[in-house]
Amino acid sequence: MKAAMDAEGFRYDRLGAVTVPWETAAIEIEKQLTFTPDDLAAYKESFMRWDGIADQEWLVNQFGGHPKMDSDSLAHVQGLAEAHAPELEMLADELIRGLESEVKTAFAQGRFIRSLYTTKGAIGLDQNKQVFYTKGAGFEGWTVGLGLAWEDVPHLQAIDQELKQQVKARDKEIRAYLGNLRKAQWAK
Repeated sequence: MKAAMDAEGFRYDRLGAVTVPWETAAIEIEKQLTFTPDDLAAYKESFMRWDGIADQEWLVNQFGGHPKMDSDSLAHVQGLAEAHAPELEMLADELIRGLESEVKTAFAQGRFIRSLYTTKGAIGLDQNKQVFYTKGAGFEGWTVGLGLAWEDVPHLQAIDQELKQQVKARDKEIRAYLGNLRKAQWAK
């Protein structure tokens, strides 16, 4: 790890002293790895690919270009999105709860990289695994890098895949409506 830090031109003279033992730092780091209400809301919105409002901005972000939308058309798109919301919310909540549980378990079992000052260049996580979630934390000179791989949590991967299929189904309905709206506008 020192070689990686040296290659980056790391300034050792700027490091403070490690002031607490690992056991003390671990308590604070575990708190940092815990999902906050803002984290939970952001994950849910990200997983559902929707913040609950089908407005012009969401349509551009989710579907690219789209036809001109009056308030009735936007209300129709909102209704299409809301029809899928209960299933998407249930799956997103299940995925978030599972992810939160797996992060806690991984930390409790010591499945993370721990190092002084930086985890850059540290060896610890299986480099052959496809990691889908990572989070870093630190306290008083101690750092942790935690990662989860799909192959270690196939139950979460199944939920993620189902959620993505449900998002695709919602978006397919909305795309069809937008396509019909565009055709109607061109016919005028």
